Order: sequence, then C-alpha cells, then structure tokens
Amino acid sequence: MGKSMNMWGIDSATPITNEFLAQVTAYYTDMPAVLGRYLGDYGMTPEELAVIRSGRQFLVPIWNMIDQAEAGSGTESQGAAQAAAACDRADALGLRIHTLIAYDLENWPLSRDYLLGLAQTTAARHRIPLWYTNPLVPAIAETIASLPLPLIGYVWANEPEPFTVVASHYATIPTPLYHPALQSAIKGYQYTENVGPNHLVDLDVWDTALAPYLDGGVVTVRLTHAVGVKREPAHGGPNLDYLPANLHVRAAARVELDQVWTYLPDYRGWILASQTEAL
Repeated sequence: MGKSMNMWGIDSATPITNEFLAQVTAYYTDMPAVLGRYLGDYGMTPEELAVIRSGRQFLVPIWNMIDQAEAGSGTESQGAAQAAAACDRADALGLRIHTLIAYDLENWPLSRDYLLGLAQTTAARHRIPLWYTNPLVPAIAETIASLPLPLIGYVWANEPEPFTVVASHYATIPTPLYHPALQSAIKGYQYTENVGPNHLVDLDVWDTALAPYLDGGVVTVRLTHAVGVKREPAHGGPNLDYLPANLHVRAAARVELDQVWTYLPDYRGWILASQTEAL
C-alpha cells in the first residue's frame, strides 16, 4: 500500500475565477486546496493568479507545449529550450522562484537527454521540475530515476485512475506502489479525469510536503529554535533579527513581521541555522 496524500485539488483548462471555484466547491462540497493550470495552450492569466492567491489556494503551473515525438527522442538542447520557454512564461506571470513547474509528459517514452535538458535549465532558472507522467511504466520510471539526484525533482503520477470522484474521500486515497527508485519522489496523484461541473476538471491528491514549493496558499511553519534572518538588499529589512517560535506565513516571496523581512520558499531561503517543521 502506498502513502496517503492529504491535499485535495483539481487541474483544468478552464480559467480560474471565483465563479468557477464556487461551482467546483458546490459540486464536491469541498474547496480544492491545490489548483493546476496551464502555462502554454489554454494558459492562465495574471487575473487568475490573483484569484488563486487571494483565495489562498496553491498553484501547480503546467507546461503543456511538449509533444510526444520530442519527449521521446529530443536532445538536451531541445529540452533546455522548452524549459526556458516555460520559465519565461512563469516569470512573465510573476510566479515565485523556487517553486515547481509541471512538465506534461503523459505516458510517453522519454529521452534521458531531453529530460536532462529540461531539468538542468529549470534548476538554473531557480525552479523545480515536476514530471506529470506514468511511473508505473518501468522505462519511464528508470529514465527519471537515472537523472542526477538534485535534478530528479518530483513526480505527479497520472496512473492508475480508479475514477473515484467523491472529494470527501481524498484524505484516504493511497498512492499505488511505484517503481522503488521513484517512490519517495511521488508527491502528486491524478486519480480521475474529465469530471465535475461540465466534465471540465481532473481530480488530484497531493503530499503536503510540496506546499512550500507552490505559489499561493498559506504555509504554517514551526521554528524549533530562535532563527537569525540575514538581510537581502533587494528587499530591504534588518541586517539580523529573530523570529518568534511560531510563525504563520503566506506562501509568498516575502513576509513582513514586526518589520522583519524574511523569505520562506522552501523553509530555508534567508533563514540561518534553523530547523523547521511543516505543520
């Protein structure tokens, strides 16, 4: 039996508006915590990002411009070009750095050189790759697992899909057992497609460990002891100060607390000599 995931979400080609979210919430009697939207075709807008941030949902941005032939036989330079285009779009929208970009790879055979180009360029642009793919296929799992460890990123599994559509079940949906080399990298699981209002959404569950790597939302962090915060000249703030034992922070690029500017994209950022725990 796989691990259970405990953030429920949707992904959709439909623009995210308050009205659309109200429809989804009424249909499932639950508000999604995580929203997946495209960066390429059917791409999201700055207005959608504002809705997501104001609603404190988390965003999974999806780059859906890769085709099957390129994914299966592409070169490292082709992968790098795709990643650059995805990161350019994320930057244009104002998405935080040190957050994820999901690459839509479906169930396709994958070229290791192509993946390496995607991963290296994504990392160089201070973002993290999330592979939307089927890790139940040994060749796919082995290709991803063969990447250098810092570049493996995370996996959003698109199979199997038991077509369980009751959102109240999301907290107990286990992930299936995947290829051993990738088991710890599986952080998302799409368990059904084309359902909900007008059959316009897919349903997902997510590991809360991804929360610090997603734009939007609210992250609660417990600092296990006093933490020094160093100054970042680009954003101002004191040269050194301390944070209280418990801190509730919005998952944004900076947080103001008693005139202290800090940065918590992954619970490290500007924090010095700290140990943190997600609540």
